[in-house]
Amino acid sequence: MLVQQLSVPVTIGAAFGVFAVYVVARCIYDLFFHPLRNIPGPKKAAIWSFYEFYYDVIKDGTYIWEIEKMHQKYGPIVHINSRSLHIHDPEYFNTIYAGGGRKVNKELSAVSGYTFPHSTISTLDHDLHRKRRAIVNPYFSKKAIADIEPAIDERIDVLISRLAEAKGSTVDLACAFSAFTADVVTYHFYGSHANYIGSEDFKYGLKDALTVLLNLYNLTRFLPFPANTLKNLPLPILGLINPNFPLVVSAREDNKKMVLNYINSSDEEKSAMRALDPSVPAQEKTLDRLLDEGETIIFAGIDTTARTIAIGVFHLLNNKEVLMKLRKELEAIAKPDGQQWTTTELEAMPYIGVVQEAIRLTYGLVVRIPRISAQEALQYNSFVIPPGIVDPAQLE
Repeated sequence: MLVQQLSVPVTIGAAFGVFAVYVVARCIYDLFFHPLRNIPGPKKAAIWSFYEFYYDVIKDGTYIWEIEKMHQKYGPIVHINSRSLHIHDPEYFNTIYAGGGRKVNKELSAVSGYTFPHSTISTLDHDLHRKRRAIVNPYFSKKAIADIEPAIDERIDVLISRLAEAKGSTVDLACAFSAFTADVVTYHFYGSHANYIGSEDFKYGLKDALTVLLNLYNLTRFLPFPANTLKNLPLPILGLINPNFPLVVSAREDNKKMVLNYINSSDEEKSAMRALDPSVPAQEKTLDRLLDEGETIIFAGIDTTARTIAIGVFHLLNNKEVLMKLRKELEAIAKPDGQQWTTTELEAMPYIGVVQEAIRLTYGLVVRIPRISAQEALQYNSFVIPPGIVDPAQLE
C-alpha cells in the first residue's frame, strides 16, 4: 500500500497537512456557511471553541466575564463558539429551558467533561433523560426520606459526638457536613456507608476525588476523546495528571464492590434498590449504568447538599437573633431524650424556612447549561435559531 511505502517523516508531514487543511476548512465554514454566522459577536469566538478554551482553560474559567463584555458591546444575543449562542434575557428563560411537550436536549459539550457517561446528568436525549429521571425520582420522595430517618438520626448523633470531642479546636464544618451527607447518601443508595464521619478531621478520599473531577472539568470538556477514558489510564499516569486523580479510580472501585454486593444479594434486599426493580429495563441496570448513576447522586450529596447545610449553619451562627428564634421554636416541640423529630414535625414549623433560605443562598456547579431545541426553530427578536442548534442562556 502507498502508506506503507512512505517514510515516517513524510507520513507525519502528510498527516499534519491533512489536519491543517481540515482546520482551515472548518474555520471557513464557521465564518461563512454556519447557520449561526449572522449572530452578533466577535468573529474569533465563532471559530470552533478556541476563544472559549483560552478563557476557560488558559485563563482559569473566566469566559463568563468575557461573555458579559460581549453582551455590553453586541447586545442580548451573542455567538460564543461555533455551535453555541448566549442570550442575556431573563424573559427568554422559559423558552430555552422548556417543559411540557417541547423536546429540549442537552448539548454534548455541556456533559462531555463528566467522567460518568451513563448517568442521568450526562444523558443528552430528552426522552431518555425523562425515563432515567423517573427511575431515580422515588429515591427523593418524602416517603423515601421518611423511611431512612432512623439512619439519618444515627448519623446526626455520631456527628454531634464528633463535634463535641473537637470542642476548643477549629473544625472545618464544610468537611464535617460533607462526611455526614456522604454517609447518608451512600447508605440510601447502596444500603451501607463507610463511616466518613469517623475519618480524621472529617477528611476522606471520596471528597478529594470529587474535588479533582470538579477542578478538571474546564479542561476535560475540551478533550477530543471522552473524559471517561482518563479512568482507564494506568494509575502512575493518572498521578502525573493530578496527584489525587487515583482517588477517583479508588472511589469507583469501592462503589463497584457495593453495587456487586447488591446485585448478588437476595431478592428481598434488592427490592430496596429502585434501580434493580424488575420494571426497570435491563439496559438501565448494567454495572456501568449503576456505577455512574450512583457516583452522580453521591457526589451531589457530598458537594451541594453539604454546602447548603454549611451555609445555613454559618448564617445562623453569624446572626444570634435568628439562631435564638429557631431554637425557641424547636424547644416548643421538644421531645424526651433519645427521641428525634420526624421530617413531618419539622416541616410544620414556620421558622424552619431557614432551610429554604439556605438553599436560596447556596450555589451549585457554576457552569453554563446549554440546551438544544430538538424539533422546532426558536425566535429571539429578529433572529431565528434553527432546530438542533445550541441556545444557552444565563441569568445575571
